[in-house]
Amino acid sequence: MDQHGLEHRVIGKIAPAALLIAAGSPARADELQAVIAKYVAWRGGAAFEAMKSIREQGRIRTGGQTGEFDHWQASDGRFRQRSKLDFVINDEAVTSKAEWTRNTSGQIEDIGDLGGGPSGFRRR
Repeated sequence: MDQHGLEHRVIGKIAPAALLIAAGSPARADELQAVIAKYVAWRGGAAFEAMKSIREQGRIRTGGQTGEFDHWQASDGRFRQRSKLDFVINDEAVTSKAEWTRNTSGQIEDIGDLGGGPSGFRRR
């Protein structure tokens, strides 16, 4: 997820809550709407609001290991991430029809069988 995507996701999650909090005071709601409008304009206006997916990739270092990660997130809830540290590979995906992870032996396992996906998504 790039910086724009991360911020869009954060704003998308906090804006509704902030609007509900500010709803008790019309003046505050107007001020909040103005701040959100300025932020959206600064991020690219309509193009920012029309964003459908986010891809983030980079290098990571944790627990003395180094590696790379690649993460995709779509606005419809699809999710895919892969990370590889020195000796640990994590690979998982969630769609509306399937959710899976690759275990340490390289086998694909249904995340639903493991009690839920990385995003809390559960098939119905």
